[in-house]
Amino acid sequence: MELVCKFNYCYWYTIGSKYTSIITSSSITEPNTIIKTINGNHLEGKSDKDIEEIWFNGTTVNYFPQGLNKIFPNLKTVIIDYCGLKSITRRDLVGLENIQMLWCGHNKIASLPDNLFRNMNKLIYISFYDNDLHCMSSEVLKPILKNDLKYVDFSENRSIDAGYRDSSYTLLIYGNKVDSVAQLMAMIDEKCDKPMKDEQTFSNTNLKDNKLPQRNKKLKDFKSDGFKELWTTGRFSDITIVTDTEKFKVHKNILAIQSSVFTSIFEDKMKDRPSDEIHLKNINVNIVTIFLKFFYTDEVDETEISNLLEVFALAAKFKVENLMSVVEKMITDDLNDDNAMDVFKLACRFNCDGMKTSAFEVIQSMFDEPLKDELMNQPEVIFESIFRCEGKQLNFRNPRLNRNQRNQQEDHAKGVDKIADMIESANVQNCGHQIVGGEDESFQLQKKKSGEAETSTNVPAPICRPGYTGRSCDIISDICLANEPCEHGGICTTMPDNNYHCDCTLGYTGENCQHMVALKTKARFKGDGYLELNRSTIATSSSQLSSGLAVLFSTKEPNGLILWYGQERGKGFNGEDFLSLAVNDGILEFTFRIDGEESVIKHHSVPVIPNRRHIAILKRTANQASLELDGFTEYGETARPTEKNEMFLAGHVFLGGAPDLKRFTGERYSNGFIGCIHTVEPILGGAIQLGENTISSLNVDDCSPAPDNEEEDDDDDFFGTEPPVV
Repeated sequence: MELVCKFNYCYWYTIGSKYTSIITSSSITEPNTIIKTINGNHLEGKSDKDIEEIWFNGTTVNYFPQGLNKIFPNLKTVIIDYCGLKSITRRDLVGLENIQMLWCGHNKIASLPDNLFRNMNKLIYISFYDNDLHCMSSEVLKPILKNDLKYVDFSENRSIDAGYRDSSYTLLIYGNKVDSVAQLMAMIDEKCDKPMKDEQTFSNTNLKDNKLPQRNKKLKDFKSDGFKELWTTGRFSDITIVTDTEKFKVHKNILAIQSSVFTSIFEDKMKDRPSDEIHLKNINVNIVTIFLKFFYTDEVDETEISNLLEVFALAAKFKVENLMSVVEKMITDDLNDDNAMDVFKLACRFNCDGMKTSAFEVIQSMFDEPLKDELMNQPEVIFESIFRCEGKQLNFRNPRLNRNQRNQQEDHAKGVDKIADMIESANVQNCGHQIVGGEDESFQLQKKKSGEAETSTNVPAPICRPGYTGRSCDIISDICLANEPCEHGGICTTMPDNNYHCDCTLGYTGENCQHMVALKTKARFKGDGYLELNRSTIATSSSQLSSGLAVLFSTKEPNGLILWYGQERGKGFNGEDFLSLAVNDGILEFTFRIDGEESVIKHHSVPVIPNRRHIAILKRTANQASLELDGFTEYGETARPTEKNEMFLAGHVFLGGAPDLKRFTGERYSNGFIGCIHTVEPILGGAIQLGENTISSLNVDDCSPAPDNEEEDDDDDFFGTEPPVV
């Protein structure tokens, strides 16, 4: 992965200034993500070797980034702040043994392993302020007691709210300040549950003589025998998983705990799903069994190891991260010439950087002249190279030939029939269809329709490219997989009649996400997207006594969310403080919630006219607020006084919509904005440069006519005329 940063000096009390790499835009959503390069313009006379501190600020870092020490060899400080970091392990800190400060505040870490700080002989400043810590023991600090610790902060966590600081260190402890590290350690053992040890998380495996090792697959020891009994008996089940051949009686709560996809299904956020059944078609029933059993036992049966790729794909589809992690380790442990391409394809499909890197290294070894490292992010080039060289004796060892065939190829220099000599892969289904008796289901159906008698055959079905099916692999079964029409990381969705729709990520637009877009101060929305703006452009703190924004906008529709500023991304609304601006039936409304009290200011005196620019100014102090629209002001306040005056806004600012809009806004809004947001300004600042401060976005364009040769369904007034002078 490549990141872009800004280089500058950051000052810490007592410590002094450090030359810092500041990263405000990233998307590290998979474990073992390796950072290859961090680009930016150094200050004059400086280089990567001068960097002492890296600071991930208000961006997406769900998993600890790997490879930082290789880019910045003299790193002394790592800060991951307001980034949604979910976990940290000893393995994450390998190579960072020389750092003095580790700062992971305002994240989602629930547990710290005992061996986290082993070999961290220079670490003296530590903060896990405002996480979800409830599983840890005093053992975590024992390896660094000899370091003369200056600052250790575990304030505002689920089970512990305390910290220690040396008298020479001036940074405050916001929780209970203790007098010694020993006192803090005693409090940890008193307040927190014991953590799961690293050796319980993954089994140690070694491959010898090409034989599969015995593996202990237990991930955690908190699952009771009762859970296993529920799996075995199906008692008290409330949902049925239906495959092609079997039905499984399972339990919504148990599935939802580990899968956000199941959670969405059960909350009726996905369409066409019966309330009491979920259908998993064209998936091997053994794979479904392994998948579902894991929810109840945290175990993977070693006898099913030949199906690991399919297990991983199903786990990824339903976002079961624990299962993905353990299966990924098994896959990488068993990487070889015969499966490297299939593993690489799987890793590319699910953006699994760690597994992709491991598979790519094996693929490189197949060529006499190793592939360049940069090709790892160009899988289509690799596939083309392999297809071009496959079966030839040029510079490539054919990974799909068995070893005897490969030796014959080298000894006799004879061509081979690639279909007849291809080994049937146990890990890849035929173009998304279950292979039955050598023929895929679609081919059998064609024979039945034509009246052709069914005959048994030992000829293996062809292994089609993804998205194709049929005896000749010439039938498109999934246009997204077959053609991969969405460019630049766009997300493809197959629509009825084999059409497709591309959701474009940050920086791209167009039917196929083929056009680059450089946002400045304006952004255009079509009702199906959003822009996540770094909150630091609006406010300096999450706790705010007063708030103020100005928004210049023009809309095409009478309903749509313009702005939401409240909870963190991905969380459903649960009563948190928030600010929102929306058009509702042609009326602009400003809604705010503080301390459980909510107020809506509707601006009835100035209607929102389509295709005309309007200027809205939002102001709030404590529980009172105002909404100015084109020079006219309406006022409002909460129905009851609030005990607190400060509003706590933990998330970033969403413009034009939000992911899972209805759930995110607590059913207040269901329509994204259709129109242009021309300017967003804090009350005491200038227009915000959206391109420089966007954390994530979906289907966002600039407010200019469509590129040449692309259809434009909007009229000429879409971008809005100036408001009347008042």
